[in-house]
Amino acid sequence: MRAGPVRGSGVAVALITGALLAGALLVVAATPAAGDDRPKSHIKIKKLRATGAKGKIESKAKRCLRDRKVTLFYYEDFVTRKAAITESKRDGRWKVRKSLAPGRYFAKVDRGQGCRYDVSSTSRL
Repeated sequence: MRAGPVRGSGVAVALITGALLAGALLVVAATPAAGDDRPKSHIKIKKLRATGAKGKIESKAKRCLRDRKVTLFYYEDFVTRKAAITESKRDGRWKVRKSLAPGRYFAKVDRGQGCRYDVSSTSRL
């Protein structure tokens, strides 16, 4: 005699699969995000003029100050556009020498060298 399919086994498999997925989601949610142990960076625009911009990156870790990529953005209507890209000096200072039009600007320092990224507050020219 040939054995037929066991009734209800599909439901049991679905319940077990659902329980395993729920457990996996809980493990992922409880795991800290990668990069949480990286030192924080803080970027500021110190001066914003028609001839350019100056600012500074601050961090407790010295490695987070030197040679960081800094991008200066401006708002065009509701879209952000790149105005310039530069690198920070060893003390965290950065400078952009470029003619800037009146508008709202902000700076972003990219993540790198084991440090977090940051975005400055908006400044108006």
